[in-house]
Amino acid sequence: MKKSVLVSSIVLGVIGVSGVVGGSVFADDTQTQTTNATAALTQPGTTPGGSDNLKLESAPTFDFGSQELSGTGNTFDKAATVTGDLTVNNIGNTSGWNVTVARSEFLDGSTTLKGADLKLEQGTVSATSSDNTSTAPTTMLADLKNTSAAPVFTAAAGNGIGEWKDVFAVSNASLYAPAGNVAGSYTASLTWTLTNAPA
Repeated sequence: MKKSVLVSSIVLGVIGVSGVVGGSVFADDTQTQTTNATAALTQPGTTPGGSDNLKLESAPTFDFGSQELSGTGNTFDKAATVTGDLTVNNIGNTSGWNVTVARSEFLDGSTTLKGADLKLEQGTVSATSSDNTSTAPTTMLADLKNTSAAPVFTAAAGNGIGEWKDVFAVSNASLYAPAGNVAGSYTASLTWTLTNAPA
């Protein structure tokens, strides 16, 4: 990643003038000048060889392990493991941003887990850098009853600048499988999409 940062020098001119008139010294005849300190900060992608200034760096996977079916519907109220965090790196983009997540059908070969409902509760938001001064983005419940995309992590215009993580604990994920499904090893794909506008 190419990063261009131009910082000018800080210059402050102070001129002290004292005069001698008739043998007396006038030390309070002081003159000052005020100058500016400037910095030109550019975003990656605005110079040749730069990269995009808004990136979806990583996304989590959820594994519910092995669960027993019952004849009355099954709620698996937490994942067995969560691997990875949802990470957005926003290097100076001020238009806001939004991450949505969509799932495919849960399949075991050609067998579908009918009526599945995957819920991702609000995770914990944190900045990668502890001294980040931007207003944090927000996380929200994504209820994936079907394959439609749902917003999960968003920043209003001017917020969410820098690198931010939405960290999911195992208790933030739950899966419901209605009665009438058959045993199998089911897998669904999660598609995470980042756009440069708030939800």
